[in-house]
Amino acid sequence: AEVAVTTPMALSRASTEAEALALLMAPGGQGLAAAKAWDPSEASRLISRSWWSASKELVRAFQQEANTARTVALDSAVRKQVGALRQSADDLLLALSPQESERIGVVRCASQWAQNSTAIFLTVKFAHRWSSPGALKLHDESMNVSSCCLNFSASGEHSQLRKRYALDLHLFGEVVADAWSWQHA
Repeated sequence: AEVAVTTPMALSRASTEAEALALLMAPGGQGLAAAKAWDPSEASRLISRSWWSASKELVRAFQQEANTARTVALDSAVRKQVGALRQSADDLLLALSPQESERIGVVRCASQWAQNSTAIFLTVKFAHRWSSPGALKLHDESMNVSSCCLNFSASGEHSQLRKRYALDLHLFGEVVADAWSWQHA
């Protein structure tokens, strides 16, 4: 269907991607001329509707304009909307993970140990081996130290899956449990 470019706001009134594309690719340079009046935030609307072809055409129109300030504003709007879309998609994938604690996988953390005569230094990676990628953010951390043992657990996400991370160490000799301190590095 033919769509006439009558005002700069015509793009926001498009009800289908085909209409938006017709406006953006109007013959005789009308689409490019109208694009000069369109706000960079129009890209957010196109992206939120998953109108990928129209979004690309809008970006091309802004790039041909050679107006750095508008191109930067468009870049910001596109990156913000795509980031929000990506976060929503990641949240959807995470929702597929089991929610019940008995069904969430437990990862036995990789660790490195060092000590001197007065201190123990323990580095823990929230992955099953030192060379594997692991969780970057944890919550529900729990650290328990007794005279014989160290037990750490936390919840986190990695690769859109909820995981429970645990480290259980039986110490060779007794330690003073009250003298322990720990921190995330």
